Amino acid sequence: MDSWFPGVRCKNAQDAIYTIEEICKTLVSEIDEGEYYNPLLADHLICFTELRREILRDGLPTITDENMFYDILVTRESISIELRHIRLIYTLNKLLGLFDKGGKNSKPSIFPYSKTLYSVPFPVLTCAEYANRCGVDQGTVRQWIRRGKLRSAFKTGRDWMIPVTATPPARGFVPGRYHVNSTIPKEAIREYPFLSKMFSNGTLVVDKAGSGKFNIIHDLHKEQKILATLTQAEREKFEFMLIESDWCKYDLETKVLKTKICPINTQEADRND
Repeated sequence: MDSWFPGVRCKNAQDAIYTIEEICKTLVSEIDEGEYYNPLLADHLICFTELRREILRDGLPTITDENMFYDILVTRESISIELRHIRLIYTLNKLLGLFDKGGKNSKPSIFPYSKTLYSVPFPVLTCAEYANRCGVDQGTVRQWIRRGKLRSAFKTGRDWMIPVTATPPARGFVPGRYHVNSTIPKEAIREYPFLSKMFSNGTLVVDKAGSGKFNIIHDLHKEQKILATLTQAEREKFEFMLIESDWCKYDLETKVLKTKICPINTQEADRND
C-alpha cells in the first residue's frame, strides 16, 4: 500500500477522529505558510475533511478485540479508514520460505485482515487538465506516460487519466514498484517471458542496475529476485506496458506533508492536560 504516511493506527474511534482533525489542521497550516498555492495540499484537505464529516455522521464500529485497530491510509486513489485485525498465519510460512536452516519456523508471518469502513476518492485529471496544472503542454504529459515516467496514469476507454496525487516526473530515473493484482496475461508473458517466473499478487520493482541498465525485480515478502536486466529503451517499453495494463497497479507514494503525523492517544492527552 502506497501512502504518504505508513498508516496511522488508532485503538479507538476518538483517537481516529482526533488524528484526522490534527491532519486537517496541519494541512491548513502548511497551505497558509506556503509561498505558493499548493493544489495537492488543498486536494488532501478536501478529502480528509469529507472523511471526518462521514465518520461524525455515521460513526465507527466499537473495537472489542485488542488485536483490532483503525488504520488511516492514503493511496494514489483515495483516503480511507480501515478496521484491521492481525492474525498469525503459520500455514503460509513454507510457501513464503520463512524457515531457518534447521527447517523450523524462524518466526510467524503476520498478515492483516481488513475491512474498509470509509473511503473518499481523489479527483482524477485529463491529460489537458494535468498539463495545465503542471504548466506544460499535453504532448509532454503523453510523452511522460509513453516513457514510463508518469507511472500512475491509467486509461478510461481511450483517454488517459492522471490522479491529482501524481507529482510531475523528476529529472533522471526514479525506481518504481508495481503491484500485480491479477493473473498475468499470456500475451504479456509471450512478450516478456521472465514474467512467468513470478507469482500473482507479487510486486515488480524497477531499479537502476548500472550505466544505461535497469533491473526488473520480483519482490515477494521482502525476498527479491532479479528477473531481467533491460536497456533504457526496453525498460521504457516494459513500463509503458505495465502502465497500460489492467493486471497491475503502480504503487504511488505521495509525500505531501512536511510535518510528521503521529497517532494521537486521547487518553494520554487527557492525563497531560
